[in-house]
Amino acid sequence: LTILAGKLKDDLKAYLTRNTDDLFQTYKSSKDEFEKARKLACQTFIMQKTGNLNKAQANRFWKEFNRMFKPPSDQQVEALCTDDGTVLTENKDIEKEMFDTFFKARHIEKNIQNFDNEFYDETNALYDSIKGSAFYPNPDMTEYFTESSALYNPITHWEVKHTIDNPVLCVDTTA
Repeated sequence: LTILAGKLKDDLKAYLTRNTDDLFQTYKSSKDEFEKARKLACQTFIMQKTGNLNKAQANRFWKEFNRMFKPPSDQQVEALCTDDGTVLTENKDIEKEMFDTFFKARHIEKNIQNFDNEFYDETNALYDSIKGSAFYPNPDMTEYFTESSALYNPITHWEVKHTIDNPVLCVDTTA
């Protein structure tokens, strides 16, 4: 860090002496490199210090640590530890990691050998059943019914009564 801090100081001095785009990019690059190294050094130091704490001690430590060093925020996003052990604290980094994990199905790819095929098949069968089930509009409203408007129509008394009278169409949530 000392070497990087010296380089950062020299690059800033050069940029302030001669205000050019190249010197600004050099300064910005040095600043980014220093910040990355500083965050890694802080993370390593904290992980070494907290590595031997039990759960209660760790909870207390992080509570005090966050109270002292974390700026007040109205967001309730906690730090996230990635698979490779990196601790993410920035909301943008956490958001990207969660998006990559859940919306790109990385959590399934990593655990594909543990994936429950029976659950997968049952879920897809239920989905296909719901998707393929017949929709019976109220006969009095057939002139208003189009496929694109079906989801926007209000639920009528007839539809509720028809569904209750025909329990085969209902999804059983007690199982």
